[in-house]
Parts: sequence; structure tokens; C-alpha cells
Amino acid sequence: MLQSPLLVEVAQVDIGPAGLQVILPDMVFGNIGSWVAQLITEAGGKVVSMRDITGAVKNSNGIDIAKLMKHSAENRGIKGFDGGDAVDPALLLTEECNVLIPTALGGVINKDNVDAIKAKYIIEAVNHPTDPEADEILAKKGVLILPDIMANSGGVMVSCFEWVQNI
Repeated sequence: MLQSPLLVEVAQVDIGPAGLQVILPDMVFGNIGSWVAQLITEAGGKVVSMRDITGAVKNSNGIDIAKLMKHSAENRGIKGFDGGDAVDPALLLTEECNVLIPTALGGVINKDNVDAIKAKYIIEAVNHPTDPEADEILAKKGVLILPDIMANSGGVMVSCFEWVQNI
């Protein structure tokens, strides 16, 4: 499901879902982040770190997403979740992973933090998470980026339809 023939052919990526170690550095349990976490987990990948406005959690063995979602609903956030270690939210971008997926905030990858990013792949599931200077640095580092215009265009179209219907 998550293994793309295009990625295998173009980028020589053939890790499959079980090899995924994903960080969601700005998850707010919105539509994008919660669905990404659920789908990656269902496909056999691991979400190893995530955060929301209340805090951040890390579990290198993989976070139990269903348990975290239940905790978040009951406690209005992930703070206090016992399925991982509490970590500094500002450091999530620099944690070890092979896929980094910004899902809520624009501008999270910038010239100030880009050198510390260890991910080999970035999926821009939110509008403009990477500033132009950081984009150039990531390209020089060989990081493969699925740009926001491709990764989240469906959400933008649906938002437009909702907006038109509401008028």
C-alpha cells in the first residue's frame, strides 16, 4: 500500500511499509495527521514520534496510534500519554527517522533547523512546510521531497468545494 512503484524506480526506494520509521513533527490530530498515522500503522510502518499543542511523545518501537488517539480525546491532547517518552517538541524534526511528514504547520523546516534533519524522505502534507533556503539545503543533502502541491492537493480541492457549498 505505501510502497510506490515510482519511488522504487526513480529513487531506488524499496523499504516497504515495515521499514518505515515516521515522525509527524506537528500533529494536531487533525484530518491529515490522524489519517497519516493510522494508515502508516495499518500498513505495518511505525510512527516513532509525534506532537500536538500539549506536548510530544517518542517511542522507537512505534507508537500505538489507537491508544494515543483515545488518550488524546479523553485528555484533550497527548500530554501524559504513557505509550512513549515525553520529549521536547522542538527536537522532533531532528530525531532519527527515514520519513518526516509535516502535517499541520507551514514553515516548520527552515534554515535554522534544516542541517539537523536526519530524514531521507519528506512528504509535505501541509502547505509550504519547507522554506526555499531549507529546500536548497535538503536537495544538496540528497533528501527526496514529495512537494506539498502533490502530497496535499486533494485536501485543498475538497476545502474549496466545502467553501463553495457553504456560500
